[in-house]
Amino acid sequence: MAKPGRNDPCHCGSGKKYKKCCQPKELAAEGEVIAKDQAARAEREATRRLEQKAAKAAALERFHEIADVDEELEQLTTVSNAAVDLVNAGKLEEAEAAARDLIARYPEAHDGWDRLGMMYEPRATTKRPQTATAGHSRSSASALGSTIRSSPRCSSISSPSSTRRRPADHCDRASQRS
Repeated sequence: MAKPGRNDPCHCGSGKKYKKCCQPKELAAEGEVIAKDQAARAEREATRRLEQKAAKAAALERFHEIADVDEELEQLTTVSNAAVDLVNAGKLEEAEAAARDLIARYPEAHDGWDRLGMMYEPRATTKRPQTATAGHSRSSASALGSTIRSSPRCSSISSPSSTRRRPADHCDRASQRS
């Protein structure tokens, strides 16, 4: 049904013009509907803003966690490279202590075991047993080195004699986050 004009007779049957009878009531009702819609829209917008703030806070927290992990990886890299330097300098006793410290401080990382293997490798070549039993041609220290060499955790490290740890080793980062 079409809306009556302002000067048309009112549709309620009162005999008055529409503008003097029902139009003000209908305009007030329409205004209430519009006000409710605007209030609902404002509430949805406020909820959306709160959700955005919460998402930003969560993202910022994840960023700080990642920064903490990166700082820990940097410390691991420094300590690991110090152990490599000790092995290369021939200070095997100090290198062993540093490798065991790495294992204790970073049990989830393979670096301590790699550095321990690097430390045992020179010892195995200088202190090889004179007699070998049948079926055992390598010493246990050399076997430890080959075990580390074939570690399935990270295929990017080919041998324990790789001298330096890269600052952002992708294998360590992936294993720490999972």
